[in-house]
Amino acid sequence: MVRVSKAVWENFVFNLNRARALAQAQHYLEVFAEEGEQAAWKYINRLFAEIFRWRDFDLGAMIKKTSDSAAIPIQEELKRRLEGKPAERLTRRLETFGKTYDELPWRIRKLLEPIMSLGLLTEQTLVEGAVVLAVAAYEAFLKDVIRAEALKKPSIVGEFPHVEKQAYSPALRRYSGKIRIAKAELLAESLESHHTTSVRSYFKRIYRIENVFEAAPVERAVSRFIQIRHLIVHNGGIVSPDFRRKTKWKTQRIGDRIELPYRSVLRQIETIRRFGKQVKDA
Repeated sequence: MVRVSKAVWENFVFNLNRARALAQAQHYLEVFAEEGEQAAWKYINRLFAEIFRWRDFDLGAMIKKTSDSAAIPIQEELKRRLEGKPAERLTRRLETFGKTYDELPWRIRKLLEPIMSLGLLTEQTLVEGAVVLAVAAYEAFLKDVIRAEALKKPSIVGEFPHVEKQAYSPALRRYSGKIRIAKAELLAESLESHHTTSVRSYFKRIYRIENVFEAAPVERAVSRFIQIRHLIVHNGGIVSPDFRRKTKWKTQRIGDRIELPYRSVLRQIETIRRFGKQVKDA
């Protein structure tokens, strides 16, 4: 029986939810970048319509109706403030925008920082972060489960002679001479969680579970997600020959930046979540 503590499970779910939030935020950010103000009003109208059941609710129209009455006084005030300003000074101000970003005055650069940052985030930065975070949650979850089991039942370390031997080596000093803790930590550390074959082997020896992934498609999906994470972290997301060989990735050529539709990443995150529940319920 696999024993998963409440704290370990909650930490796993929390990190997967964070990964999911990143992928969703990427989508909404891109929608806003493409549709701008129109997307914002559409969202607000849908929200109010759902909350108050107002079918014909249009907040934008309401605001415009009330603001039109103030438009003329505002225009007059702007005209008054601009009176007496030399045209040359206005021209010089406008010319600054013809410079590169680094050449702009620091006050303008400061104001432009949020816009520049959002521009970088639209290049699937958040969705790549979601992949990395989800895989980290998966690997930490497996190690936490095995560590906890070894602490409760130290005899299972005997199934792994290489770990048993290390527990009495100089590595023991890291754990203040506590052999039981040393064995549990070393066993968890020795799990190559990025290799599904290693995960299967460990769970078979510890829990007598023939295949912790239960089905080959689940194992392939998890393995592929891990390979995508490696590609992002170690190759900047650029498709490599090794990545194509391991994943049979055919949608993009070698040298292309991997494309990660947010819905596809959300499905992969849910696969990781279902696998975790399988482990918890095993």
